[in-house]
Amino acid sequence: KKQKKIPRPKNSFIFYLKDKTPDFLKINPNINRREVSKAVGQMWRNESEEVKKIYAEKARIELEEHKLKYPNYKFAPDRSKKIKK
Repeated sequence: KKQKKIPRPKNSFIFYLKDKTPDFLKINPNINRREVSKAVGQMWRNESEEVKKIYAEKARIELEEHKLKYPNYKFAPDRSKKIKK
């Protein structure tokens, strides 16, 4: 039986992206995910430190929960797949 891959814990930007994506899709439902990510990335770079701290705290909590759930987890990227550019 193949073992299910353990997901990586989300970082602060992923939490931010998850919060902001629905707003972008309401405004422009035909925009592709790459463009959404690019636009949200620009917003993230312009965010205040206070906002970034909120998302950093969410990421820290997720990381702590992840460590408890998967104590022996170590990120090991699959280098055999070709990277899309």
